[in-house]
Amino acid sequence: GFLIVSVCCQRCLTDGCIEELHLNQNMKIFLLHIHLWMWYHTAECLTNKSVALGDNVTLSCELDNKDIAWYIQKCPDPPERILRTFDATGNAQYSNITLKQKYSVETNSRLLIKNITFDDLGVYYCLKINEPAFSSGIKIYINDVLQQQYPWPIVTTCVLLSVFLALTLLALLKRIIGGRSGDDAQSSAVEF
Repeated sequence: GFLIVSVCCQRCLTDGCIEELHLNQNMKIFLLHIHLWMWYHTAECLTNKSVALGDNVTLSCELDNKDIAWYIQKCPDPPERILRTFDATGNAQYSNITLKQKYSVETNSRLLIKNITFDDLGVYYCLKINEPAFSSGIKIYINDVLQQQYPWPIVTTCVLLSVFLALTLLALLKRIIGGRSGDDAQSSAVEF
């Protein structure tokens, strides 16, 4: 077994595998840096829009208002096209006919999202079709998610129960450890 590993390592060294592995690692690190840089600059350009559940929300496209496509990106999924407009009047072609119930286009290619739900949260982009240029994204988020998901009485009860459980576990551990040290002292006295 050792001879085979030795021969393989020697062959790998002569074939230049070590340099190849080193280059692959450097390339992965370089690609990671590019990805992180792009993510940072994308996050920096986002416009945050606070909404309430059930509201209708209108998003404006900062690009020219003719021949626009609207996209939504929900993490970790890639962007998904919602619709495409051909002029500024509000006519649209939907990527899926069911999206027509949720989204519509107003004048100047503004996107109307009807009855906001948790499923609508994400980053919205408009894209100028003729000259591929994305707008900076608009991130939709619910303004009081914590209050709507976790009412204060439930949070308070959970905190109190967690503290009670922690104190109970500490008391139990102290009793177990205290019992062992007492047993050790008694066994030491018996040996002498």
